[in-house]
Amino acid sequence: MFLEGTKPDDVTTETAAQVCHEVMLYVKERNIRRHQVARDLNISPTTVSEALNGKQKGNWQQVMIDLDAWLDRSRRADANRQDRPFVLTEVAREMFGIAEIVEEEQIIGLIYSPDSSGIGKTMALNAIHREFAGSMLVTCDKMLSSCDALTQQIARAAGVDNVGPTSKAAKLYPRIVDKLKGTKRLLILDQIHNLRDQAGDKPFYILADLWEATKPAANASGGAPQLWVGTANLKAYFNRRAHHDESLRQIASRIAFSRDIMERSRERSGGGGEPLFTIETIRAVFGSNRIRIAQDGMRFLAKLACLPDAGGLRTADNVVRVATRACAKDKLELITLSILLAALKFTMEGDDFRRVTSNLEIEQQAKPRIAAAG
Repeated sequence: MFLEGTKPDDVTTETAAQVCHEVMLYVKERNIRRHQVARDLNISPTTVSEALNGKQKGNWQQVMIDLDAWLDRSRRADANRQDRPFVLTEVAREMFGIAEIVEEEQIIGLIYSPDSSGIGKTMALNAIHREFAGSMLVTCDKMLSSCDALTQQIARAAGVDNVGPTSKAAKLYPRIVDKLKGTKRLLILDQIHNLRDQAGDKPFYILADLWEATKPAANASGGAPQLWVGTANLKAYFNRRAHHDESLRQIASRIAFSRDIMERSRERSGGGGEPLFTIETIRAVFGSNRIRIAQDGMRFLAKLACLPDAGGLRTADNVVRVATRACAKDKLELITLSILLAALKFTMEGDDFRRVTSNLEIEQQAKPRIAAAG
């Protein structure tokens, strides 16, 4: 609506009304709450509401300019955003199989890997959550790893009523047990390694006790199943600390199924050196990209996704997004290998780029095609 460099004094009530109309249509279509707009603009929700309701208070003209800029950025982000279809990758297929075992046997299972960043675990867990009726998905963020915060998250996921930010674990715990006792509702805990060294390992005690307490009878074999997903650091943590801590050893003993998700890709571990992602999988993931990717580009992405310590599928996705934006800007109809390499260089520091391309045995391009993909 406003041209770049528009000054507040140049904003009229007519143009302000049009901006308000467009913003309100946009937030309604996308179910965006006004307080989120306020957070994006670093102003109060009251100021946003007053502006959108036509109340000309304070520096309302500058607010209109900010709202117009926010709307323009949001629309451009929408145009560039492209959600990938969920593809049952080899990693996801294995995780689904483990989740089925954990649910059916009503046990605690652990999925871990030292080199697992960006291989699609979170996407697979979201798909498992959608597929398994009654399941609960909780992400153990470092900022939410205290006993109270963890219990609050589980309670909300389980459907416990009236869970507030000040609710205490001691009061929520029996209500969670009531919700889950005697059920096969799968509790999925992502990033569970973040619970290490928290409050004397009490979060782990809560989870282990919850599994025991949700058994349908005192002598029953299994409680409400739990699927723990994290890094190999957690496995090492239990192995190291359990030697000196009987309580932690008891918790570790309750993990009935443990699986390194990357094991089959390691030849030295007897896994056969199977690729994490096949070329067919990569074609399924990126085949619907809004700008077509050349065949040599698909082969490059497959190698990149399988390369340890390079970011996996997440890095490949980032590279495709950068390349797509650059090609759209230049009105190109095909993403070639050279463009993907340039996009990779754009997203990485020089030493990392040289290491990755060397490991992929791909010649670096002297003059990458993308100078500024953003």
